[in-house]
Amino acid sequence: MGSLGGREIALIALIGPIFYVASLVWAYRDAESRGSNGVLVVVMVAVAAWPLSILIWLFIRPKASD
Repeated sequence: MGSLGGREIALIALIGPIFYVASLVWAYRDAESRGSNGVLVVVMVAVAAWPLSILIWLFIRPKASD
């Protein structure tokens, strides 16, 4: 076991923000498709302890509208 090298840190620095933005886009689209305010959900997810907030949204989101 060793510490992270430069390549690993650079990879995390690139993938982390991409995953973060992708989860915000998903939360917006999911909220809008379920009849909720997408912007409000994105603000909640972005501000409130991400990635825990994305898990909270999975549990509190309304049922899918047909």
